[in-house]
Amino acid sequence: MAQQHLKWREQYHSRRYMEFLDEEGLRQRAKDIFANLLELTKESKIGLLTSPFERNMWLRIWTHVLEEFKIRYGDYPAGFKGGWFRDVHYPNPKLPLAKSAAYAVKCTGLPPGDHLFKYGKACHLEGVINDGFLRVAPASFYDDPSLGFAIRDSEMRANISLYPRDFKIKAFDGKTRKFKGEIPASEINCEWVAPTNYFVSCFSLSLLPRLFIDFEADSCLIINNTDAFASALDKGTHDQLSGWTFHYGLVEYYDPLNYPLPQLDVYMSKNFRYAYQREFRFLWLPESPMQTLDPIFVNIPCIKENCYLLKI
Repeated sequence: MAQQHLKWREQYHSRRYMEFLDEEGLRQRAKDIFANLLELTKESKIGLLTSPFERNMWLRIWTHVLEEFKIRYGDYPAGFKGGWFRDVHYPNPKLPLAKSAAYAVKCTGLPPGDHLFKYGKACHLEGVINDGFLRVAPASFYDDPSLGFAIRDSEMRANISLYPRDFKIKAFDGKTRKFKGEIPASEINCEWVAPTNYFVSCFSLSLLPRLFIDFEADSCLIINNTDAFASALDKGTHDQLSGWTFHYGLVEYYDPLNYPLPQLDVYMSKNFRYAYQREFRFLWLPESPMQTLDPIFVNIPCIKENCYLLKI
């Protein structure tokens, strides 16, 4: 790992893509990456990701961050002083919910097959099973300052910043229109904005102790068959959302500093800040743009056949 660490640092020097970030941007990136490196184990302890592939992916760009700090401020801990790193979003094992969540996940054996997980309060999720109704909110609902870190996000916008040194701007004479040469770019920011509001229902592909904490959940609705559940959702919205386009799939998490252009699907993409959630979403797009939508309740009478509730 020591040799790999040096290779990653050398790799970063060959393309110093964070050099144009301001101090706040660099600090936020450090927090986002570090938070994705951690997990709450089944023993209710903080640890690094157990998946070698994911762990190495995050360690590589975390090393890039450390190298950028070193370039700017000198050897560690220079740049990390002042307490700004204390509010990094990590799964705190000292919280009352942590131990019970870790124990529940450790003792839960899932049958073979595909599963989806929806975290929440028992009082709400019990109603989903008993009454057969699932509340579905518009995308705009999630851009609310009152929501917690794990939930709040702008589901109708996606932003990336391109590394300016990867691009050159062609200069032409204003009078003769003749090509004068190339000049370096300064700052290049791109934003994708959804032309319409839409309905979205979010689940996770993972049963993790951390997610109970993040979503302040004492229960988890476990879906046993994704396609069957999707079919039930589609049928349940047939009358309410007639003519709307129904779609579902795994969310793509993008690195806002290293995204390959030219296109980003704003409906199915999220900043890699939330990558640890492994979101799987169902969404409904209207025939023509609509900006104001109210939550709806989807009737799924057969939901008991495809799911059960895990309480911690």
